[in-house]
Amino acid sequence: YNPNWFVNGISHANYKSLQTSKDIPQLNRSIQGLYPPGSTIKPMVALAGLEEGVITNKSKTFCPGYYKLPNVKRKFNDWKRTGHGYADVKSSIAQSCDVFFYDLANKMGIEMLHDNLDFFNFGRKTGIDIPGEKGGLMPSKAWKKINRNEPWYRGETLIAGIGQGFMTSSPLQLAVATAALANKGQLFSPKLLKNIQTSNQTIKEVSKNPSVQIPIKNIKNWEDVIEGMRRTIYAPKGTARRLNKGLTYTLAGKTGTAQVFGLDAEEEYIAEKLDERLRDHALFTGFAPVDNPEIAIAVIVENAGSGSSKAAPLARKVLDVYFNKQAQTTH
Repeated sequence: YNPNWFVNGISHANYKSLQTSKDIPQLNRSIQGLYPPGSTIKPMVALAGLEEGVITNKSKTFCPGYYKLPNVKRKFNDWKRTGHGYADVKSSIAQSCDVFFYDLANKMGIEMLHDNLDFFNFGRKTGIDIPGEKGGLMPSKAWKKINRNEPWYRGETLIAGIGQGFMTSSPLQLAVATAALANKGQLFSPKLLKNIQTSNQTIKEVSKNPSVQIPIKNIKNWEDVIEGMRRTIYAPKGTARRLNKGLTYTLAGKTGTAQVFGLDAEEEYIAEKLDERLRDHALFTGFAPVDNPEIAIAVIVENAGSGSSKAAPLARKVLDVYFNKQAQTTH
């Protein structure tokens, strides 16, 4: 919408159009928009599996393009229908192998998954210093029983492992969780206000929120997950490999595609056949530089499709501006 409407007082007609718009332009999507995180959650799921000892950095899962539970007819499809072959932790993050994470989530169970993602503040507000933030949802058996009066099904655990189903988060939550991963467990509560200048020109610094340290069992597990995110950008089969051309800084990231509209197992997703508002969301999370992180980012493009082709290039543009300004400041 046109922000100039508010300069001299918005008309009743224009204000009503904002209130009734299907696009909800007055929603602060960064802190109030709640979306399935999709594959951007996979690094944290992989870390949970490693830290809990469910898998090791040498564990491999064969991906034929789908996953099946015993005695269940339904197939849980991988985004790559021809499969990834054998995938380990690093390659499954870099190539975003769904089958690896279906299998890992099934081995962990929803409660272990819930408790480990809770460390990264999923399902709770980040505590940013502006009003209106929403906390998202990290589901559990107890949550479903209380809110749906239904039992938890194993298939729901599988899709939770790839950031689908009941789980939702805001873009800010994804950025905060990504920053915590980059910082190897140091979880910060974000803050916008840096200082206050009084009428007599006195500047009062605002104290930073204290950070929380996520428990670490083996630092190598964190390093392996970060390496998987680095390979997302630099490996020949990384889902965001097109981003590395001309990079002047090192980048680690994760692409994601979040379903808005559910399809049957045998149905093929064809965006052009769906109403625009039913098409997948595109996501990307990342941080840079890899070895000495300064900035974390989360991008969600509603109903845009692939995270690698839509969200990741936008993140690259933002990061380029940040590092170009940093370079200008130091010269």
